[in-house]
Amino acid sequence: MIAPMLKYEILAFHRDAAHLLATLKRLGVVHIKKLKHDPDGHLAQLKSVKLHLKQERNRFERLVPKEPIENAQPLPDFNLEQLDEYLEELKQLVKLIPRLEEEEFHVRHFGAYDAVKIAALREHGLHLHLFSVGIGKMKTEWSQEYAVEPLFDTGRKSFFIIASNDPTPPSIKAQREEFPERSLVEISNQLNDMRLRREGLRQSLFDHQDAIRQHLDRQDLHVVDQMQDVNATDQLVQMGFGKVVVLTGWIPEKRADVLEAALDAADYYYEHTKPQPKDAPPVKLENKKLGRWFEPITGLFALPDYHELDLTPFFAPFFLLFFGFCLGDGGYGLLLFIVLLALRKRVPPTYKGVWALAL
Repeated sequence: MIAPMLKYEILAFHRDAAHLLATLKRLGVVHIKKLKHDPDGHLAQLKSVKLHLKQERNRFERLVPKEPIENAQPLPDFNLEQLDEYLEELKQLVKLIPRLEEEEFHVRHFGAYDAVKIAALREHGLHLHLFSVGIGKMKTEWSQEYAVEPLFDTGRKSFFIIASNDPTPPSIKAQREEFPERSLVEISNQLNDMRLRREGLRQSLFDHQDAIRQHLDRQDLHVVDQMQDVNATDQLVQMGFGKVVVLTGWIPEKRADVLEAALDAADYYYEHTKPQPKDAPPVKLENKKLGRWFEPITGLFALPDYHELDLTPFFAPFFLLFFGFCLGDGGYGLLLFIVLLALRKRVPPTYKGVWALAL
């Protein structure tokens, strides 16, 4: 069945608005009627923060290793408050390391390469122009016309240089290449440092994964709490040249005594009425034990209108019957029961009802 609701309109002086909202928040029983949609843009900012937290959680789950990393040294001063920086650094390392590995592979063919000596030759008027062509596509006339020196083959390309006094590369049908800016030793050292840093960050995420998830949960709850505060504040309607505010909300009829006791104690003026056909009260399902198990199934679809009939108790027995038809083997049922018990501590609060129904 649908819980009966009462509509409350509460008046307070402007200076008492914060106290009124804090009282209602502490009671946690009032569904505030939404009259205005984020007039100051504060809610949009908080939604942006919440989206960032969701992206941060997705990044963390994507980057945290499934098992400990052998010989990895975790960060000695890991700080949860710097989680966003760690994830961003790890994301960049994951992108940069393959590029550096490709550069290392390319430079490895140059052997004991020294960029300083190449620059010195250039200062003395000798210019080395680096080219590449496909395997077997070197032309003999190039050697007759220019000072050509073959360097190495990579399996797909043949690299060669042309020495010239002219700083402008000759016009030949070959791919112009650039000399490496660093030696193989410099690149290998940087690559080794980046790999150590990457593995250290990943191992730190693995070691602190439970604390990180709890930290992200707390931040998410804090943002949701702020969004509710901002939304409630935005729904205050000012009257009497801003000296009085009015707040409209809904509460289950059986909890009305709790609300009225708190409002009377704070000396707030209020009125309550029963829902009218034109109203759209929030829908709260209240079924007996068997029907309550199936409320999550109703929630997967559209909840009934307040003025309509709750069909949960009617489809509950048919759901049980047809589920029994689909899963009639006792072995499958036992396996499902064991799996659900094993996952009971990892089920999010929002899915506890579905878990209980499946169990």
